[in-house]
Amino acid sequence: MLRCSFIFSGQKLILKCRYLSFFDFKYFRCSKILSRLSFLEERDEVIIKVKAQKKSGRDVSGKDFVPITPPPSWEEAFMKIQEYRKTHPAPVDSMGCERTDVQDLTPKEFRFHVLIALMLSSQTRDEETYAAMAKLRKAGGGKLTAEVLDVMNENTLHDCIKQVGFHNMKTKYVKNAARICIEKHEGDIPSTLKDLMALPGVGPKMAFLAMQCGWDVNIGIGVDVHVHRITNRLGWVQTKHPEETRASLESWLPEKWWKAINFLLVGLGQTVCYGNRPRCYACPVSDLCPSRDPSSVAPAKGKPLPRIRSAEPKILLEIEKPQVAAKVVRSRHFIKEEAPSETDPLFEE
Repeated sequence: MLRCSFIFSGQKLILKCRYLSFFDFKYFRCSKILSRLSFLEERDEVIIKVKAQKKSGRDVSGKDFVPITPPPSWEEAFMKIQEYRKTHPAPVDSMGCERTDVQDLTPKEFRFHVLIALMLSSQTRDEETYAAMAKLRKAGGGKLTAEVLDVMNENTLHDCIKQVGFHNMKTKYVKNAARICIEKHEGDIPSTLKDLMALPGVGPKMAFLAMQCGWDVNIGIGVDVHVHRITNRLGWVQTKHPEETRASLESWLPEKWWKAINFLLVGLGQTVCYGNRPRCYACPVSDLCPSRDPSSVAPAKGKPLPRIRSAEPKILLEIEKPQVAAKVVRSRHFIKEEAPSETDPLFEE
């Protein structure tokens, strides 16, 4: 058996191993931090020099990214997805970061709503985020502003958002972000990408979407897990990280689609192009997708349909009327819902 022990010596992490001659590992993942390891052999010791490696593509300016040639048939695929999404709503359409059941919000209140919804949405389904936002507003007496969250008890805030991913960290992020908005922006959210990303818990994707939905400023593409996954499957990009995907897309995709692509592809990912076992047989662009799974076929008659996420914000119904369950009517493969209006800004050129 190989026995190893770690010893810290100055700024070096030394791994002492018995019966060890050579290592040839390239990467090591610890606590979700990607670090490069250089292994040097010195007699019976192996000195491991851990160098923090900055993930490629993290420069949000994208200035160092070399533009690529637009992939073939991208426009045909994009238009097909757009037409599909007009008649097949997804949770993001009714429970996304800019959706709320409150109609009389001021522009300032709406922008803050967008920011907090984005901060809670990381690693969280839209249904849980939508419900958490409703609970926060209820706990704030019908208001959701920086001033309300700043004075809200931290335990109360945590109870409202405990169903979202990483709720403990997000509780602190939201409290600190609310305080910064009050001290530096008069209770409003920052109006620049740099200041948005300076807020705790706000990354490039959230910042770009906050600029688009909150300030109506289109300066970049918000790339989340759905956009990253689907664009790679379609062959539009060949990237490993979301920021690489964003820079690659921005190098060839017309700017008029930078806002729409997030909502279109997120909805597609929520209805057919799942991370595991995608429903390729129901995808509108399966004939143009190089990653299409030929084994994906429609279920036979009489067999239960695969589980489909509803676009109805039924979690809110549970908050108001716990005894009432949302009713969903299924067609052969899709949930029947009211289609978005043809004049919806999401589908406008």
